[in-house]
Amino acid sequence: MCVQYMDDGRDGLVHKSMGAGEGAVEVLASYGLVKPEPWGGFWTDEGLRLLDED
Repeated sequence: MCVQYMDDGRDGLVHKSMGAGEGAVEVLASYGLVKPEPWGGFWTDEGLRLLDED
């Protein structure tokens, strides 16, 4: 859903300051899938592997 609803490009995962996106980044970070940043975050290697499994 993050790929579908949040910008995911050269600048990483951008939540656009929307509460649901901010919450999603927090949850993904708690599992080690995203390295959080103030505007969103970057997928970790583990997160990218999970995305590649689709």
